[in-house]
Amino acid sequence: MDDLISKSVERGVGKLGAEFVEARFERTRGTGVLVVDGGPREVAGALNAGLGVRAFLDGAWGFSATTVLRGSLVEDTVKSAIKIAKKASETTKERFKLRTIAGTEGVSDVLIKIKPQDIPMTDKVKFVLELNKQATSFSSKVVNVNSFLGETIGHVTIINSFGAHVKKELSRMRAGTSVYVVDNGVRERGSEVVGGTGGYEILQSEAAHMLGQTAAERAVKLLDAEPAPSGKFTVVMDPRLVGVFIHEAFGHACEADKVLAGSSIVEGKIGNKMGNESVTAIDDPTLEGLYGSFKYDDEGIPTRPRVLIEKGVLKGYLHSIETASRMNVDTNGAARAQDYSSTPIIRMSNTYIAAGGCKPDEVFEGVKHGIYAVGSEYGYVIPANGQFTFKCEYAHLIEDGEPKGLVRDTALSGLILEALNNVEAVGKDVSFEPGVCGKSGQSVPVSTGGPHIRVANVVIGGMR
Repeated sequence: MDDLISKSVERGVGKLGAEFVEARFERTRGTGVLVVDGGPREVAGALNAGLGVRAFLDGAWGFSATTVLRGSLVEDTVKSAIKIAKKASETTKERFKLRTIAGTEGVSDVLIKIKPQDIPMTDKVKFVLELNKQATSFSSKVVNVNSFLGETIGHVTIINSFGAHVKKELSRMRAGTSVYVVDNGVRERGSEVVGGTGGYEILQSEAAHMLGQTAAERAVKLLDAEPAPSGKFTVVMDPRLVGVFIHEAFGHACEADKVLAGSSIVEGKIGNKMGNESVTAIDDPTLEGLYGSFKYDDEGIPTRPRVLIEKGVLKGYLHSIETASRMNVDTNGAARAQDYSSTPIIRMSNTYIAAGGCKPDEVFEGVKHGIYAVGSEYGYVIPANGQFTFKCEYAHLIEDGEPKGLVRDTALSGLILEALNNVEAVGKDVSFEPGVCGKSGQSVPVSTGGPHIRVANVVIGGMR
């Protein structure tokens, strides 16, 4: 198959006139188990295999995909991508050339202790049923429980006309539980998730086996919590909220396609001060075992840590081959595709605020009356002006430097650059949480994280 693809790519450039051709062959198997309120709602396995081809010509891209991997159809797919590029170039307003990049040859393996395919499906279903049972049996106030397991294993081969020939092994696991409880007209939610790049061992930790109970326990406690106050407060964010905050409110703004589109608050600001000097933000796909980790991106580029902010100063953007060419910089391996049928676009991987110099308890010191915000249920961010709103999972009041009473229905809002400049303390305790990020109709696995941080003058929208 590799020889056939390589020859088709060469023909696309040599005889069919494309300036660049890239082919991605993918074969993956996905397994999903969903249990709702004690009963299996979905138990599924699916094989996904196909070839996606991109072609570049006269400042425009063409893309075509096929699931039929015979010789003539592979060549036809390349021809189709080039034909589409030619047609698109007729209306292209901004023309540019791709910078030639030395092609990389390599193989990316995943450290797997227990192969997911060696675990019977019955055991996987039993695992999810147990998580669901933990939650449903925890309290009579539990009204709805959703528990899931998802795995993806397989291989991706990337071959392009710059000489790249990369093979990537895929193996990701993720499981979680969401619990909804009701009492006296109050409805609350608790959720827990684990995941990573590796084998079935990811789901054999104590935390993984207690996901249902942990989520239910938190949800029930929130029923007795007071509504959060409203106003401006000094806020301590936990690592989970910090991760979502830096991913959503700043990471997306650093995607070079958004910068080129004029929809990013950090456009033209490399070298400018973005926040307090205690803030360093990194997107790093090379971190071992995290859910958003990968050695090569979907353009066959070797990955490396991408420092977005260093000691408060903006250092760079996330790039694909196209955006790096248009900005005349080196690409940094940030192009990802959901699967073979999608074109690679700029995406984050493992995005986090780096460790600071404070112990976790020191982050709380000096806060007379504040909010300790934990986790994130959802958020809303406008990268063009840096405005954000996040609804956290729950919060505690801080009194005299100590987290005290539990409060619910807590939302944080403000401007990202203002918040980053108002950071007063950064902890040492970096941790990560797995998730999924959507953009342009594609979803990819990511991780978000950081340490505890303290931020002054955050607007809290509470119910009192």
